[in-house]
Amino acid sequence: MANESPTDDLVTTAQAAALIGKSRERILQLVRAGELTPVPHAEGTGYRFRRAEVIAVGNVPRRPGTPPKPLDQVSERQRYRRRKQGRESA
Repeated sequence: MANESPTDDLVTTAQAAALIGKSRERILQLVRAGELTPVPHAEGTGYRFRRAEVIAVGNVPRRPGTPPKPLDQVSERQRYRRRKQGRESA
C-alpha cells in the first residue's frame, strides 16, 4: 500500500511472542542474547521489533536437548507426571 508508515512492520514484545508462539520472557532472552535486535522508537516504553526479523528468529530450528532419563533413574513424582502425560520412556 502506498500510504503505509515505516512503523507498520514493527511489533511489540507481546505481538512478537504471539507471532512465533513463544513467551514474552523468551523474546526478552533472545534480546539479551543478541539474537533479536529491538528497533528504536519514540512511542512510550518497551521494545519494538521488525516483523520479518521476528519471523526469521522463530524459524531457526531448535537445538536438540538432553533426552529424558530412564524411568528407573527419576523420582516417583516425575514417573507419575510422565505417565499422566503419556510420555513414558523405558
